[in-house]
This record gives sequence, structure tokens and C-alpha cells, in this order.
Amino acid sequence: MLVRIKNFLKDILELSKYKIALANAICGLSGFSLGEGEIFSFKSLFVFSGIFFLAGSSGALNQILEREQDKLMKRTQSRPIPSGRISVKSASVITSLFLIAGLTLLYFAGKKALLTALLALFIYDFLYTPLKKISGISVFVGAFVGALPPVSGYLSAKDKIDNITILLSLFMYVYQIPHTLSLFYVFGWDEWEKAGFKTLSKLGREKIRKIIIITLLLSYIIGCALIAKLILPVVLPFLIFSIFGMIRGVKNPREIFYSLNLFMLGVILTPIIKSILS
Repeated sequence: MLVRIKNFLKDILELSKYKIALANAICGLSGFSLGEGEIFSFKSLFVFSGIFFLAGSSGALNQILEREQDKLMKRTQSRPIPSGRISVKSASVITSLFLIAGLTLLYFAGKKALLTALLALFIYDFLYTPLKKISGISVFVGAFVGALPPVSGYLSAKDKIDNITILLSLFMYVYQIPHTLSLFYVFGWDEWEKAGFKTLSKLGREKIRKIIIITLLLSYIIGCALIAKLILPVVLPFLIFSIFGMIRGVKNPREIFYSLNLFMLGVILTPIIKSILS
């Protein structure tokens, strides 16, 4: 019995794309801390948990909408819905519960924070998701989703965003382009195209490689600029990491995915750490 419950909870987390939801929640908390919000407060808890649940509902809805495509891809065949571990009906209930929880928590975080988070959900499920079947440009549309959580968090603490928050949001937007495109090098374009998704493969591997390298460089530059504005002495290890990351990325785009994710985590955690220490 306990094993079944454990496996079901694990499936719920997988359905919600909890890793992405958690990253969004941390981004929201990062934006909140930039707004000089008290990091150990009920409002920060509302921001973090609200964005997590709303992003989780968005991820679950995405899996419901793409369940037929997920069956055709090795990377996604083991997900809860295509594998048959969770039915569409059950997934819909879970999505609704996550949505209600997210909306409720973000309401207490602030109306502007709530509306910004809802905009991210709308872009992800109702623009990006259908656009993936139409054009490879969807990569650039989907990147807006990751750029909004810091804004949502900041607007929970203050009424208007400032330059440093815009910089964090810009970093999150640019970062997602090489992050996503490098997946095509890891898993291959055929996976997506056989499932009916459009990619940028018509541009050719060399042009895509150039887009990846340029946006990778921009990600490192913007990330380091943000760190320098927040805690100048800390920028040195980020610069060193960036240099090695660029070298690895130029040699082989497959190496980008995990190292860039690690860099991103360091960037979004820095405002939170600064707020805790100050």
C-alpha cells in the first residue's frame, strides 16, 4: 500500500514537471528578494509555493495536451499518461487541484504577481504548446515563460519592476534558447519531428550551432553582469565557469545542457543568498 502511494506521488510530481516548476518557483523567490521582500515571511512562502503549483498545473496540462506526441518519443514514452500509469481524467483532476492551489496562494502574494504568473501559463499551454506543431520559432516564444517568474516575484514585493529585475528576466529568457536547442543535439531532431513537432532543423546544424553559441555567450555575459551588480567579488568564479562553459559549448553543443543549467541555478540563487545574508 505504501509503495503504491509513493509511486502515485512520484507520478504526480512527474506529471507536474516538478523540476521545471521548482526552477520557476526559485526564480519567483529570486525576483521577490530583488524587490527587497522579507525572504523569511508568509508572502515569500506564497510566492514560492504559488508559482510552484501554478507552474505544476501548466506542466501537467501540457502533458495532457501532448499525450499522443509523448507516446511517439523515447524521451517521453515513460511519462505517467502515455505509459498508462495515470489516466487523462485523473491527470485533469490533478491539474485542476494544482491550478486552484496556485491561484489561491498567488492571490495572497498579490494581484500583479498572480496576473504575471497566469500570463506565463497562458503562453506555455495556449501559445507555445500548439505553436510547436506549426513552427520551430516556438523556441523563442516558449522562452518568455521562464522570463516571467522573476517579474511575478518582484511585483509581489513592489509595484514597479527595476533594471536589475529586468536583467534577471532577460537572463532567464536568453538562457532558455541554448538550453532548449542543445536538447536537439542530445536526443536528435528525429525524435521531435516524428512526433509531429516542428524544429529549426531546416536551417541546418551549422546555423543552429551558431544560434546556440551566440545565445550561450549572451547568457553568460548577462548572468555575470547580474552577479557583478549584486555581489561584485562573487563574479570571478562565475566568469571562470563561463569561460570553461563556452569552451565546452563551442567544442560540442551536447555539453551545454547540464553546465548551463548549473550556471543558471547559481545566478537565480545569488539574490536569495544575498537577501538572507544582508
